[in-house]
Amino acid sequence: MTLGSDHHKAFDFLHQRCITQEPFTLDEFRAATGFSRSSFDTYLSKQFRSLLEPRPGNTFRVILAFRQFTWPKFRDEIATQKRRFRRKYQAICYNHVLLFEFFMPLRNEEWLKSALDSLFFKDAVVPRLKAIGFDKLEAQFPRKDETNDEFLERLCKWISDVFGGYSISHVSGRFKVGNLKSRREIVEAEAVGVNRYLVDETTAVVRFIFPCGSGKDMNEAECRAAQIRWFFEKLFVETILEVVNGEDEIWLLESGMRHQLHIFRAED
Repeated sequence: MTLGSDHHKAFDFLHQRCITQEPFTLDEFRAATGFSRSSFDTYLSKQFRSLLEPRPGNTFRVILAFRQFTWPKFRDEIATQKRRFRRKYQAICYNHVLLFEFFMPLRNEEWLKSALDSLFFKDAVVPRLKAIGFDKLEAQFPRKDETNDEFLERLCKWISDVFGGYSISHVSGRFKVGNLKSRREIVEAEAVGVNRYLVDETTAVVRFIFPCGSGKDMNEAECRAAQIRWFFEKLFVETILEVVNGEDEIWLLESGMRHQLHIFRAED
C-alpha cells in the first residue's frame, strides 16, 4: 500500500493533539487530512479509532500512548494495516495473594536464572515430580481415578496455571562482617591486613507472586495457598538452595496471606 501526504497530515494532526490534549471533532480531523469523506470513514474504522478516546460533545482526544510513534513507526504499524492498537482491560482484584522474595548475592543470578528457567519446561518438571514420589504428591493433591501418567499430566497443568514466571531486581546493600567493633578496632585490624568490616554488596531479589483467590471464601484460598507453598518449596526453594549452595545464608521473605521470614543457614 502506497501512502500519500494525507496520511502524513493525519499523523501531524494526531501528534499535535496528543501534545496539547485538546479535544476535536471528527470533521476537524478530516479537514486537517484532506481525505474524502468515504476514505476518512474507512481509515477511521480500520486505523485511527484505537488511537482516539471519546469525549463529551461528540469530540475526541488522542490517547497518550500515541507519544511512542514517529512518522515511520506510525506508517508501518498503524497506517498500512488494520491494527488493534488500543486494548481494553478488565480489572480483576485478588483478595488473597502469596508473595515470595529471595535475597541473595548478585553473583548467583546467572546460575539461578538458568535453574529456574528449566522449570518452565515439562520435560524438566515431570522428573522432579517423580523424584518427590507419588505418595507425597497424592497427600497434597488427591489423586482421582487416573493412571500415573494422567495424574502427572494434571499436576503439570495445575503447575502451568499457577507458576507463570518470576522477576529479578537489583538492590545495593551494606553489611557488617562479624561482631560489633569500635572504629579503633577496625583501623587496627585493617592495618594488619584483616578483611574489611563493612562490605558493599549488590543483592538480587527474586520475586514470585501467586494469586490465591478473588472471593471471600478464606478456606478455599488457604487450601490453594497451602498447595502453592508446598509445590513452591519442592520445585523452587530446593532448586535455589542447590544452585547457590556456597552462601552462608539465604533469606526468603513471605508476605501476603501470612508474613514470615525464612532463613536458610549453612550448618557449618
